[in-house]
Order: sequence, then structure tokens, then C-alpha cells
Amino acid sequence: MKKVIFLIPIFAFFLNALVKFINFPTQTEFYSDAALRFRYAKMFAEEGRLPDLDKKIMHPEGISPWRLIHPTMDAIIGLSYRILRWGNFFSYTRTFIILFSSLSVVIFYFFSRYLFKRNLTVAVTSFLYAVGPAGYWRVIGNYLREEIALPFLFLGYFLLFKAYGTKNRWIWLLAGVSFCFSLTIWHMAQFFFGLVIIFLTGYGMLHSKSKIEWHNILFFSIPSFLISVIWPPLFLKHFFISPQMLLLYGLIFYLILLERFGRRWRCLIVYLVFLGFGVAISKVVGYTREYGHVFMTILYKIYYLLQKPSDPTLLVEDARLIWMGPFATPGLFSFLFTVGLYLPLFFIYYFFNKQKTKHHLLFPLLFWIIIGTALYILIARLDVFLFFFLMLGFGFLLNRRSKWLILILVLLGIFDMVKGFTFNMCYRRFFSQFQREWGLRIEAYGNEWHRILDYIDKDIPDDEAILTDIDIGAMMLERVDHPILIQPIYENSEVRKRVMTFIDAFYESEDSLLSLARKYNFKHILYHRRFLFDHSLNSNRYLTCNTEFNPRWVCYRFQFFPESLNYFHRIVQTTSFALYSLDSTLIRIIKYTPFFDRNYYNIKFGQEPETKLIEENENRYLWFMHLYNDAVRAISRKDYYKALNRLEIIHRHLHQFERSPAIEAFCYQSLNDTARASLLYTKYLLENPEDLEVAYIAFRVLKGNNRIRVAKAIYNANPKDSVLYHLLRSVLRPEEFKTVMNRSTSSPK
Repeated sequence: MKKVIFLIPIFAFFLNALVKFINFPTQTEFYSDAALRFRYAKMFAEEGRLPDLDKKIMHPEGISPWRLIHPTMDAIIGLSYRILRWGNFFSYTRTFIILFSSLSVVIFYFFSRYLFKRNLTVAVTSFLYAVGPAGYWRVIGNYLREEIALPFLFLGYFLLFKAYGTKNRWIWLLAGVSFCFSLTIWHMAQFFFGLVIIFLTGYGMLHSKSKIEWHNILFFSIPSFLISVIWPPLFLKHFFISPQMLLLYGLIFYLILLERFGRRWRCLIVYLVFLGFGVAISKVVGYTREYGHVFMTILYKIYYLLQKPSDPTLLVEDARLIWMGPFATPGLFSFLFTVGLYLPLFFIYYFFNKQKTKHHLLFPLLFWIIIGTALYILIARLDVFLFFFLMLGFGFLLNRRSKWLILILVLLGIFDMVKGFTFNMCYRRFFSQFQREWGLRIEAYGNEWHRILDYIDKDIPDDEAILTDIDIGAMMLERVDHPILIQPIYENSEVRKRVMTFIDAFYESEDSLLSLARKYNFKHILYHRRFLFDHSLNSNRYLTCNTEFNPRWVCYRFQFFPESLNYFHRIVQTTSFALYSLDSTLIRIIKYTPFFDRNYYNIKFGQEPETKLIEENENRYLWFMHLYNDAVRAISRKDYYKALNRLEIIHRHLHQFERSPAIEAFCYQSLNDTARASLLYTKYLLENPEDLEVAYIAFRVLKGNNRIRVAKAIYNANPKDSVLYHLLRSVLRPEEFKTVMNRSTSSPK
């Protein structure tokens, strides 16, 4: 039996990792701030260091990466890849994230084994934690600091529980070291560290001095103090005099006074005076200002009972900025999907069961379960913290040897395991519910996004900055390395002010935007339809308090009346994006889309489009996107007839959606209907000659005059592409190649 029990952590580790491997895409684009940090990881992999000043992330002045982020995770992944050179960088990053994040399962096993001596209890709780969605859903397809920080954070809690009530200073020191590592990786670790200090302070003041000694707290605090003055991101944000560290210093001071004089109330008064001076100093140096957006969001959530007010002026800017997405309050659907029935089951069984558990560590565990529940209700992303302690809590209940509880938990675990192995399918099936509850704004998506990036990469000089929405800019910088003006990492108060300035400019006049362009030296704007169309509580209109329509907005002209603009010119238009520039000489690629058609919305200048029509068009777009993705998945399974069925539904309503005609052509090509495939490829490439990826495939079936027509079109659209030049030379007969080249005065070198 002893041999079997030690197989549990190995089995749980690989089960958790397997769920992530199955669902984590082998190729993906990281979203928002994850894209920025992945860019820094690539810098470590390629150059071995970060620049002292990154001028591309906040053009033109730039910002030091060390003032912006904690790059520990990026350094670990990038430098280890630089040494090992295992596969391509994305595959290495994906594998590293999956395996390292799964170490939390191993730590959970040893934590559970320390608390509970019963093997069945350890096995069941480890299985539940390994397959629970809260433990993996944010890892899949993401590049997040918590993926590396949480194993260190949970190890710190484990060591702290071992040190609870003991005088072993080395365990206290190791706990401090573990928390110290998490502090250097993830900014949210500072808040958990603060909660630990609050817990220790309460424990130290409510119990006799024999239970906790100042020597232990001193050993615990040494690593965090040293790292706060050595590690640049923490030192530059003055973490050494943060409220968390001041509480820690105060606790040591209080315990020394208590041991020396033994008068608890007098010591407490001195402690409070010390703490008051410390907080005043912390406020002066600005630590609380750097993380004010988190503090203010939590305060306003409590004040408004978790309901975001419809009037944005009732919230301060910092709260409006992040009260969405991962910082949203979990809705009923996401609650059931991640935490499920576990939370109510635990509290019902614990409080209504007559057989009470007696254990000296039950109280601190209940404390962290209650704290975790409160944090999860406030911030949806913190379900991972709650779930860890909740599963440990079930260990105490299972020790009562309840067969019914074991059966219920095993069934829930099997259900979670099925959800885990089919996570991507479940996520696609219920995406609209997740999007509504989390306030997701997935804007950079699909072929149109890649076409925009290709145009920027080829036709806009590398040193010219582009203004766009926060998340879009981060992804664009990672892909094509063009300077951006705003970005979504907010642990800097100046960054947050800058974001508000630039987003608000879309709701000013064209002259105001031009003044901003001249001040910050940028010529290009990548506009997305959501600037005007999105009226939700997570929109930019809500963020900037522009809920009432005004026809003077430049985004209104960007959307429907580009001809009324005096300075900015529409250069590229796709389904949802429009690229505007002060440079009117750039090549123009304008594709029809109903989103930018004022006649579709039946409006004249000065009129706002009806919300009903906006929602109808949006829902229709989402439906077409679903059909399109379904067709792509069918092709990957070689189910070409199903793909053609989905594409036929799209083409009844739209001439083209993304690459739908080209995908239809590929289906016929795969079914050996080359005549129809050739006709569809020809029509698509004559209308979209910039799509070289499709052109490379199409030349396998194009023949005769169609080959020449398509070759001329794509060459004229991409005359500077040397790869295309050599491709045409290889696929065309000499006389065909000569005919195509006669259309151009020069060939690329």
C-alpha cells in the first residue's frame, strides 16, 4: 500500500498535465498583456536580456520593462530555452507552462498527506484537485504569471502550515523564501502575502507569546525584505515600505515589546502608532497609487454589492479600467463550471454535520477557505486560490469516513474529468455565456486580423507607431514589432492615465486627435468597430464616460463617414477593422462589410445607428463565425461535405466571410473537382490578390488563362515580394512568366 500511495502524486500530476496538453493549442496568439510578456520572453531567448528602455511599448518616450512588469517568468522560460534550444520557442513555452503549473498538484498531495493520515482521503482530494477546472482553465491557451507563481505560493502556504505552532525557525525561513519567489513573479502575490501577514498578526495578538515568537517572524520576513531591496520591480515600487511589509515590521516590533514588557494593550497602542507613521510614509512614496486600480475596484464592488453601475461616472477611472474580464464577478454559469457544487456542498456538510472534526489546523484552513470564497466572489480569476484550499477542506470531512460524501465527490470528480478532456468543445459550445459573464472583448481574430498585420508589416515602415485599442496593440506589437502608444499592463499609475487619454481621443473631434498625433509623433490608427458600436458596461464608451452619442466623435466618422475627414485617410478595411493614416500615398485595400455601410443602418450624418440593428448585425456575424470555424474543423477531419454545407449557408447571405470562397475551393480540390476549385480560386484571388497563402495552394490547380490572370493580379498587389517572384518563376511556364512580368517595370532583387 505504501508503494501505491506514492504513485498518487505522479498520477495526479500527469492527469492534470494531460488535460492541459489536450486542450492547449499547438499554435496560438496570446491575448492582451500575455502577448507583451511573451514578447519579453522571446527577447530573453534571443538576446539574453531586456532593453533598459523599451521605446516600442509606449511610443515615443518608451518605458523601462523593469518598471512595468516582473519579468522573472519571462527570464526563466527565455533563458532556459536559450540554453536547451528544444523545438520552436512556442512549443517549448507551451510545454514549460503546462508542466510547471502542474507542480501545484504535487504540492497539494504533500499538503494533503501532511494534514490527513488516511490514504483514501489523500487519494480522493488529490484526484479532485487534479481534474477540477479551476486548476487549469486559465492555463489553457494563456501565458500568465500565475502559472509559474502559484506553485511557489502554495508551497509557501504548505510550509507555513507546517510551521504553525512550532519553533522551528528554518521552516519559517523556507516559507518566507517560497513566498519571496512568488513575489518576484506575480504582482497579485503581494496581496496574498499581505493576507498572510494579516493572519499572522491576528494570530500573534490573539494567542499567548509561547505560540509564536518574534524570532520566527523575523526569519520569515528576511527573504521578503531582501528581495524588496534587491529586485528592481519591487524596489522601484517601494515594496519595502508597502502596507504589507509595514505590517510585518510592526508584528515583529509588537512581539518583541510583548516578550520584554508583557503588557498587551500598551504594546498594541505602540504598534498602532508605529503602523500609522508607516502607512503615512507608504502613501507619500506612492506604493498604494501604483496598485490603486485593484484596491479601488474591490472597494467599489463592495460598495455597489458586486453590481456594476450603469452610470460610469459613479466609478473612478481606476475601477472602470479593470472591472471586466478576469476581474469580473463570477456569474452563475461560470461558478457552476469552475467551482460547481463543491463550495455549497462543503459548507452544508460542515455546518450541518453533528460529528465535528477536531484538529489544530482546521481553524486556519477554514480561514483561508472563507477568504478564498470572498476573493472569488469579488474577482473571478481567483477561483484557483479558493479551489486549492476547498479541496483540502474536503479532506477533513472525508476523515469522518462518510461513504455518501466519498461517492458524491468521486462522481463530481469523474464529471470534472470528462469536462477536462472535452474542455475546448465545452468552451466553444458555451462561449456566449462565458463572454457575457466575464465581459470578454475578443477583437483580434481570424483571417482579417492576419491580413491587417500582413499589410502593416509590409507597407508601414518599422519605426512608425500605430494607435489602436489596448489589447489589440499588445498583440500587434508582439506579431509585427511596430511601436504602440498604449498597452494593457496597468501596474503603473502613469500608464493608466495615458490609456485614458488616448482612448478618450476617439470620442473627440478629428482636430483633437490630430493634435495628439503631432504631440506623440504617430500617423496611423487601427480602428475597430467596437469603439462606436459597443454600448456595454465593458466598452470603451463606458470606460471614458461617453455613453451619450455625439456626431462630432472622430470614431463616428471612422465608422461611417470617412469622406468627411480632413486629415486621416482610410487605407485598409476588413470586416471589423479599418486602418487610417495621415499618409495618403499608402496602397489601399478596401473590402465591403455591412459594419461600415451607413446605408445598411439607414442613417445620415448626425444620426446614431439603432441599437437593434447593431445587435442583429453582431449576432449574424457571430453566427457566421461559428459556421466558418465549424467548416475549418470539418476540413481538419477531412469531412469536406460538412464543410461545404456550412459554407453554403454563409454564402446564401454573404459573398465572402473571411476566406470562405478559398476554403470552399480547397474542399472541391480535395474532392478532385479541380474545375470548380479553379473557378473559385480564380474569383477569390482576383478580389483578394494580397492573400499569398491561398495563392501558393491555388497554383496547384489553376491552368491556362486563369493562371496568368491570377499571377498578374497577385504580382501587381505584391510587386516587392521576392519570394512571390521566385514562386511565379517556378510554377509558370517561361512564356507565361514573361507575360506576367511585362506588367511590371522592374522585378524584385
